[in-house]
Amino acid sequence: MKIILYTAPKPVTNEIEVITTMLSNGVDYLYLRRENRDSHYWSSFVEQIPAEWHDKIICSDFRTLHEMQLGGFHFKADMLAMMEEKDILENLSMMRKESIRSSRTVRSVEEIKANDGKYDILLLAPIFESISKYGHSKTWDFDALKEYLHHRSGSSEIFALGGVDADKVDMLYLLGFDGMALLGAIWEQPEQALTNFQKIKERCQQ
Repeated sequence: MKIILYTAPKPVTNEIEVITTMLSNGVDYLYLRRENRDSHYWSSFVEQIPAEWHDKIICSDFRTLHEMQLGGFHFKADMLAMMEEKDILENLSMMRKESIRSSRTVRSVEEIKANDGKYDILLLAPIFESISKYGHSKTWDFDALKEYLHHRSGSSEIFALGGVDADKVDMLYLLGFDGMALLGAIWEQPEQALTNFQKIKERCQQ
């Protein structure tokens, strides 16, 4: 099962060191997300991460994507709402030609069906009650979700986001996810970030 790591919501001590360690120990994609940060901030942030891992980094800023030659771009909901469908498809086609991964968040089985194969990565959220955002949750028909994930024909990688920790790994396998996205499970206790990540990795290998 693949792993997405989000950057911490706010800067934490030794964040770059922790991120780099995780990238070298099983993290498949690093998502850059932090409120009110511009491309200059993210370029400086990425410069601190060894270049060998830049292909695993996914951002939501076109300037950072191209200046730092990153591996992927995440289309945020507000961006998609402002774009016409033909422009979305044009951008996706360009990214595919340049081997840049495309990503978006989906919030229902219907949205998965509509976008499966259109984007390289789909983040289904929130799948469980959020660790980092108290009260942020959604009621899912897990039977319907499992039925789709086990019998779908789309080619996107589908990740579970929201409330994912070591105790949820077995359920994610059961439901049929391709991977998980980690945020609160890692950064709610920054001093335990590597320990908690290792617990999740070990659970994946059982």
